[in-house]
Amino acid sequence: MSTKLLECPCWRYVPVEFEERLADIYPLAIRLKLFSRILPMTVEAFGAEPVVVEGRKIYVCRNVMHELRIDEAAHLIANVCRSFGPEDVFLIQDLARLPKGERHHHCWLATLLREALRAMGFATVSLDVQGWRTGMQWYNLHATGLAQMPNFDQIRAALLTARCEQWDIWARLAMPEDNLPKRAAPIEAVDLDLQFASLTRELKDEGLSVAMDAETQRRLRRNELVRRIEDLADGATPPGATVAAHIHFRERGRQLTQAEDFLRSASRLALVYGGPGMGKTTFIDQVLANRLYEKILVRVDFRSARGIWPVLERILSQLGLNLAADVLSALEDLAYNQVQAAIGRLLNQFAAQMVFVFENVDEALNSNRRFSDLQLRELLLQIAGKNGVKMILSSRSEYIPHELLKASGRGESVAIRMNRYASDETVVNVLDDFFNRAGHGVQSYPQTLIDAIDKHPLVASLAGRILASEGKGLLRDEKFFRELQLKLRTELASRLIDDASAPAVEAAGELRIPVPAPLLEQLVLRESIQQALSNNVLYAIPDRRWTELLNSLGLFKTRGGVDAMLSAEDMVGRNGVNHGRIADAYLAIYRVDDDPAWIRESHFHRMLEGDLSRMIAGTSSYYRTELIASANYCFDRRRHYLNALELYNAADRIGPLEEGAAMWRASCMVRISGLLEEGNAEYARLVRDYPGNIGMKRSHVDALLAVEQYEMACSKLVEYDLNAAQHDWHAQQWGRVRLGLHEYEEAIAIFTRLREKNPSDPFLVTYLARALQQFRDLDGAISVLEIGHKDFPDNVSILTSLAANLERSRDHDSRAKDILQKLFDANHANARAALSLIRLLRREGAIEPARTVIHKLMRADIIRSMHPFMHMAQAELLMAQNRPESAAAYIRENLTDDESPGLLIDTLLEAADRAQDPDARDAFMREAAQVQVPGRLRHNVPVQVDRAKLGVKLGNRNLFEEAIANLSETRIDPAELERLKTLFE
Repeated sequence: MSTKLLECPCWRYVPVEFEERLADIYPLAIRLKLFSRILPMTVEAFGAEPVVVEGRKIYVCRNVMHELRIDEAAHLIANVCRSFGPEDVFLIQDLARLPKGERHHHCWLATLLREALRAMGFATVSLDVQGWRTGMQWYNLHATGLAQMPNFDQIRAALLTARCEQWDIWARLAMPEDNLPKRAAPIEAVDLDLQFASLTRELKDEGLSVAMDAETQRRLRRNELVRRIEDLADGATPPGATVAAHIHFRERGRQLTQAEDFLRSASRLALVYGGPGMGKTTFIDQVLANRLYEKILVRVDFRSARGIWPVLERILSQLGLNLAADVLSALEDLAYNQVQAAIGRLLNQFAAQMVFVFENVDEALNSNRRFSDLQLRELLLQIAGKNGVKMILSSRSEYIPHELLKASGRGESVAIRMNRYASDETVVNVLDDFFNRAGHGVQSYPQTLIDAIDKHPLVASLAGRILASEGKGLLRDEKFFRELQLKLRTELASRLIDDASAPAVEAAGELRIPVPAPLLEQLVLRESIQQALSNNVLYAIPDRRWTELLNSLGLFKTRGGVDAMLSAEDMVGRNGVNHGRIADAYLAIYRVDDDPAWIRESHFHRMLEGDLSRMIAGTSSYYRTELIASANYCFDRRRHYLNALELYNAADRIGPLEEGAAMWRASCMVRISGLLEEGNAEYARLVRDYPGNIGMKRSHVDALLAVEQYEMACSKLVEYDLNAAQHDWHAQQWGRVRLGLHEYEEAIAIFTRLREKNPSDPFLVTYLARALQQFRDLDGAISVLEIGHKDFPDNVSILTSLAANLERSRDHDSRAKDILQKLFDANHANARAALSLIRLLRREGAIEPARTVIHKLMRADIIRSMHPFMHMAQAELLMAQNRPESAAAYIRENLTDDESPGLLIDTLLEAADRAQDPDARDAFMREAAQVQVPGRLRHNVPVQVDRAKLGVKLGNRNLFEEAIANLSETRIDPAELERLKTLFE
C-alpha cells in the first residue's frame, strides 16, 4: 500500500493525535518512506485551527467514536466541519459490536449516527456494515456535501437526540416484556448490559432522567459487583498496598515495641493517636515497612475517602479489583447489604493474612461518637470481627468506638500515643538530617531556635528543610523563630515554595488524593514538579501500579472543615481553578488503569466546573459523597452559598446528611436572603440532635455575624452560653458582635486582649484596627496594621486595611496609592482597595483612571461582603464626576441606612452646594436632615463628623451639639474636636 501511495502525486497525511503518541508515527513513516508526506498535528492544535492543505480532504475517524462522550464527539465533528470543502469526505469507521465488554464504552447504533450526520447538514451519508468471521462487526459512514457549517450546539443536539433514541431501543431490548422475545444470542454477545449502563451514565451526566429497569440493574449488580468480589475471594492471594520506610525517622523506640508486640499478638485492634503534626502517619509507615511480615496491606484515609463506596473502592483496588464505577454509578438502588456476603467471603478467605490501616478514624465519627455513615460502620465491624485480622486506626483522640472494640473480640486493644520528642537532642538530630552544619560552619544551633521548635515533630522537620533551603542566615532571623514558636505551619511551609515550584504546589493542593506524575504533568510543567519535589513541598509515596504517586504537604491542601468567618475585612477574592481541566486529566489516567478513584475524582471536579443542575440530576448514591464534597468546596472556598445549598439538598434527597454537612447546609440558609428563619430552625434542630457539638453553636453565631445580624448573634451567644472567658473563639465572636453594634470601646478591649494572647491570628489584626478606626484612633489603627503586616506579609486583607487607613489619614497618599494600585491590579475583586484608590484619584482629579478602576471592578466576581465597598466606590466616582444627585440616588438604591449614612449625607450636602435653584438646594438639605442614623452609630466618628457638618449647614445647633457630644466620647484627636466646635460660631 505504501508503494502505491508513493506513486500518487501531491498527497499529504495529517495524523491528529495526542502529543505523546505522535512520536510513534515518525518511525513508521520513515520505515515506509513516507516521512516527507506527513504533517503531524496535536489534538489541541486540531481543535484550535483548521487543517490547511490544498485540494480535496478526506477526514478519517477510525475506531474512536465509541470512546467519545457527546461533548467530545461534538467537538471533534465541529473541528472537521470548520474547514470542510465542497469536495471533502468525512469517513467514520468504528466498531458496531465490541469484541468484549468494556465497562466505560458503548457502541453507536450506526443508523442513528447516520441520521445525526444528516441532521447536521451532510447531504449524502452512506452506511456500510462489515462482519468478520470472529463475530466482530464494523461500520463505515461516508459523509459528503456539507453546504453550510453547523455550529457546535447544532452538532451536539443531533448527537444527543441520536443517543436518546439509542437508549430507548436498548431499554426495550433489555426489559423483559411479555410482547418481546427473549434476548437473542447476538444481543448477549455485545454485552448489552455493560453498554446500556455506560449509555445510561452518559445521559444522566447530561441531566436526563433515565433509569434502567430493575432486572437489568439486578443483573449488573450481580455480574459487575457481587460476582467480581466472589471471584477475587476464590482466586490467588491479592497483592495489597505498598509502603516504604522514612529516611529521617527518629526516636519512638517504645512505640515501635508496642506496635511490634501488637502485630505478633492475638489482638486485632490498635490505635495510634496524637495531635496534628505528631507523626502518626510516618510512624505507621515505619512500622509496616519493617514489620509487615509479608501480610496483605490495605490502607484508607478517612480524610479523603468518606462514605461506604469510596472506602470500598480503595480497599478492593489495593487488592487488585477495580470496581466498574461507570456501571455502578448508573444504578439507582445501591447499598452495602447487597455485597456484604461477598465481602464476608473475601474476608473469610484472606483476613488472617491482612493488615488494615484506617487513618483519621475520628473523621468518620460525629460529635456523639457514632459513625456518620451506617453502611461504613457495618463494613468496619465486619472486618474487625474476622479472626486473625489486624486493624490499625489513627486518630487525634484516644477514643475507639465501643462497637469496634466489641467486634474485635479476642485480646485487648493497643493504644500507642504519639507526642512531642523526648529531648532537644532529637530535635538537633532532625535538623541535622536536612542541614549540613559542618558545611556551613555552624558549631551548634541557637537555643532560641531549639526552644521555639519545642520538640514538635512537624515543626522540627519544617525547620530543617527551611534551613537547608535558605541557609545559616536564618539562625539570626527573629521572624523565623517567631513563626516556629507560634507554630505557624502554613507560613513556615510557604518558605519552601519558590516561583518555580509554586504552580505544582498550587495544582497538587487542589487534588484530594495522591496522583501519578503523568496526571500532574497535564496541569503544570514537569520542571515545576521536579522543583517542588526538590524543595520537599511535594513528596512521592510508593504505588504498585504507577511505582509512585505524588502528593503535597497537607498544609497546602484546599479542603474545608470549619464554618469560616466572613467579614468585610476578610476574603477579598480568590484565584480561579480550572476544574474542567483537572477532570479531564483524571479521566485520561482512568482510561489507562481503570482505577475507580480517578473517575470519582473526575466526577467531583466536573461538578465544580460544569452545569450544576445537569450534574446533580445524574448523581446516584454511588457518588453522593462527591455531591457533599462539591457542596463543601462551594461553601468554604467559593462562598457560593446558593450552589452549595443546591448540592447539599441533592445529597440529602439521596440520604440524610451527616453532622458537618448538615451544619454547613444550615449556615447556607442563614446566609441566603429570605432563608434566615429556615436556617435558624435547622440550627435549632441540629443543636438538639448533637448537644455535645459546641462547633454547631459557634457556626450558628458565625453565620449570623456574616449577614450582620448582630443583635440576633448576641442573643445566641447568651442562649448557647458561649462565654468569652471560656474560650478565645467565643471572645472573638463577642468582639465581632460589639464591633457590629458599634460598641467600639468594648470591641477594642476584647480584640486588644486577644491580640496579645494570640499574636498568630491575623483576623484579630483587622478587627482591632477596624474598631480603632471607627472610634477615630486612626494612628492606633495604622500602628496595629503596620505590625500585623510585618507579622503576616502575605495577608492581603491586612495590607488592604493598612492602605485604606493610610488613605484616610491623608498624610501618606503616595504610599497608599502605590499599595492600593498593586492590590487592585493583582485582584480586581478587591472592592475595598478599589474604593480607597478611587478616593485618592478623586482628590487628584484623575477621573479617567477612576472610571477604569470601576470598569474592572464591576466585571469582577465579587463576594457578598465586598458589595458595600463596590457600591461606595461607584458613588465616589459619581461624586468625582460632579454628579452628587446621581450618587445620592445610587446610594439610596444600593446601600442600607446602616451601611453608609455618612456617605449619603456627604453626597446630599455636595448636591445642595452645586444646586443653582434655591428650592432644589433646600430639598437636598431637608433630605440630608432626614437621613436616619441608628443610635448605635453614636460613636462612629466619620458619621458623627458628617452630622456635625450637617448641623452647621442647617443652622441646627441641637443636631450640631449632639454630634459634638458623641464625638467627645470617642478617641477623636482633641485638636480636631476643638476645630469642629468652632464651625458653628
